[in-house]
Amino acid sequence: MRDPTGIPTTADPGAVAPSPLGAGTGAEVTPTALAGQHLRLFALLFDYVLIVTALKLLDQLTLGEHWDLRAHAGLLGGQPWPWALGTLGLLLAKDLAGGRSLGKWLTGIAVRRADAPAAPPAAGALLLRNATLPLLPVEALLVFTDPYTRRLGDRLAGTVCVAIAGAASIFQRLLLAASLLLGFLLATFLLTPWNLHRSSAYQEAVRLAGAAPALAETLGAPATLGDVTTVQIDTGQGAGAPPRALLAFGAKGPRGGAEVTIRLRQPPGERRWVVEGIQVTPQALPRPPLTAPAPLSPAPPSPVQAR
Repeated sequence: MRDPTGIPTTADPGAVAPSPLGAGTGAEVTPTALAGQHLRLFALLFDYVLIVTALKLLDQLTLGEHWDLRAHAGLLGGQPWPWALGTLGLLLAKDLAGGRSLGKWLTGIAVRRADAPAAPPAAGALLLRNATLPLLPVEALLVFTDPYTRRLGDRLAGTVCVAIAGAASIFQRLLLAASLLLGFLLATFLLTPWNLHRSSAYQEAVRLAGAAPALAETLGAPATLGDVTTVQIDTGQGAGAPPRALLAFGAKGPRGGAEVTIRLRQPPGERRWVVEGIQVTPQALPRPPLTAPAPLSPAPPSPVQAR
């Protein structure tokens, strides 16, 4: 069984496809296998996760100083429409690098022209192909029912999704996936404390905690403020609730340790934090470990016993 485009199907694994060089050359090419549905689904899911994660990191990177005092901070502003448009735009352009996205590279598949399976489609065809992705239920149904796994976008753009001969080894592909995952985790790990220190709530809480009279009264002077242990910053976006923040710090002084809890709020119509309450909770010092009593040395014999 053969695709009208010349691509052999799994029912005809030994067939030879016509040359993409054109008729009359006498050349023959190695048959191109159609990409499996499971590989295409995995590639799409991988691309989607990468796109959403990249947009999230980009939004966090562009929050700016005192981001918690602005209604819409970051490149996407925490609004659904910029997120949706950004995601759709990147999904639309994900295959422009030679018909292969990162998900397709990972799974060893690619988009090719239906009339020339060895050639990548033009950029316009790739954009047209991905323009139908919002119709995902229909697209998925066509992929599993079409004899050549073509979805609606493939039919409109004149493309097919094929397995690439000579693709990177599975080790190289897994190494790329692991590197991307670790890179995103590392970026998140670094951006979270960085954005915390840039927030106005954190800076105001540090100032208030360090100057709180109750801290010196409880721990004695000098009392030093430690790392933040609890962070809750609610900017009130979309919920109609007033912005509030709660931050807790560890502290140490001559008399022991304590936890300093700062509660902040933003007055209606104002973009600044004011203190709502400061609580200093002493923490008991750890008890020294119990030591076993030293063994008693035997008493020297008395003169009577010596006789």
